[in-house]
Amino acid sequence: MVDQEIESIFRFALIEEKFGSSKDIVFGSLQRLKDYLDLFHGSIDEQVKREKEGLARLFASMSQSQREAYMAYHFDDSWYHILTSQFYYSFIIWSFSVFEDLLAHICRDMKTAAQTPIRWDELRGQNKFDQAHKYFQKLLDFTQPNEDTWKKLNDSYLIRNVIVHNGGCIVNANKEQHIRKLISEMGHGISLEQDHLKITSEHCHEVIQLLHLFTSAAYLSLDELCDKIVATRDKTQ
Repeated sequence: MVDQEIESIFRFALIEEKFGSSKDIVFGSLQRLKDYLDLFHGSIDEQVKREKEGLARLFASMSQSQREAYMAYHFDDSWYHILTSQFYYSFIIWSFSVFEDLLAHICRDMKTAAQTPIRWDELRGQNKFDQAHKYFQKLLDFTQPNEDTWKKLNDSYLIRNVIVHNGGCIVNANKEQHIRKLISEMGHGISLEQDHLKITSEHCHEVIQLLHLFTSAAYLSLDELCDKIVATRDKTQ
């Protein structure tokens, strides 16, 4: 009985402060993802700058024809394309791995507040996002995140799956035709090159923005739930 009273006091303390500490952890993790992406860009930009300065010094004593010959036969920037391509693939995978953990964190907070009879991960679903979607709507009756945000999240996860399960190759990938259509509709920082995904920093930033948008909407729903619980408690006291 004492343990139940302590648990109830702890629960209401979390509700009254609207899970502020949890929000700091989740949003802090998303910010670190963005910081890591920016750090990579900064390092790459610095290397490109050094190469351009080196070429400028080299070309200072060359004629135009000599410069063109050097660029044609000696200049190699394949490191840039290989490194950035692999990094963006890895970043998408890592971002969703981090976000899956954060989503579990968010759902635990929601279960603590709502005291639902089952956990989110006990629901049937194609993946964790499908389980969370059902949990938000069927057990918690949340309208936020909205359907458009859920769709974008699942679409981005399909892109992630192509990288993880097919090495970025679209041929024979699960839902291949749907993904081809999806890529043509996205049109920002993502395209197909010889049936392989070509991802740029723009797409990586859009994924981070999407995860932040989803999380903000989820915690807005949790805030509203907390307000209702506090109001109900105040009326009964």
